[in-house]
Amino acid sequence: MLKHFSVFVFFTFFTIFPLIALAQGGLNAEVRLRMQKGTTDGSTVVIFKNGSRVGTIPIGRGGRFDVKLDYGADYILSFEKENYVTKKININTIVPSDFSQERDNIIPFDVELEPQTDLSALKVYDNPVGRIHFSSKIKYFDYDTDYSASFQKQVREEEKKVAEDARKKEIEDEKARIAKEAEQRKLAEEASKKAAEEARLAQIEKQKKEAEAIALAEAKAREEQRKKEEELKKQEAERIRLAEEARRKAEEEARIAEQERIKKEAEVRRLAEEARRKAEEEARI
Repeated sequence: MLKHFSVFVFFTFFTIFPLIALAQGGLNAEVRLRMQKGTTDGSTVVIFKNGSRVGTIPIGRGGRFDVKLDYGADYILSFEKENYVTKKININTIVPSDFSQERDNIIPFDVELEPQTDLSALKVYDNPVGRIHFSSKIKYFDYDTDYSASFQKQVREEEKKVAEDARKKEIEDEKARIAKEAEQRKLAEEASKKAAEEARLAQIEKQKKEAEAIALAEAKAREEQRKKEEELKKQEAERIRLAEEARRKAEEEARIAEQERIKKEAEVRRLAEEARRKAEEEARI
């Protein structure tokens, strides 16, 4: 009877059918790797034997490969691809002494990898997601049901914890966002108040300078007006002085002319009187 293993995202089902080949002894694992949302290109399986790394197998597009495992050992097959959740399968090949090791025994199983997400990146995946060992009940290899149950419980607990942590983180992020927005509003208000105060002070300074400029201009205008008025006064005083001098000069000239006229008239009268006397004297002779 043939059995088959399938390893899925959060649980593990294994169905094993013994395939007997007439070759030299060993446990042959016929594996098919499947991917959610992608191809198997670039994926690998890393093989550990009794805790030591013994090889790496690149997996092609088909996702199928075979690996022969020695009896009497404990293997870890780590299925890996960048940006996908790594899954490990534990295969224990220790068998009882009455189990035939002279023939090839085959265990086929599937492993499915899903893309890495916050919820799927579980620490529990650092441990094997499934365990295959020799079952004394069926006298062949089978999955460890106790381990599967324990693993499923761990996953559920981890999922619950991750979901709770995510919820707490979401709450904390929301609080942080609100606090950040409040801080940004506070800073914006402070910046606005500061800008308004600076604008107010700048306006006051501008008005002060404008007032000083106006006062200076007015003072300058007054000074210029005063100088202009003083100049006009000086000019008026000079005009009056010159007019007074001209008047005095004219009066003096008129006085001198009058004196000269009087003098000439007196001289004329004198000469006339002398002439009259002379004429009278000559008449008497």
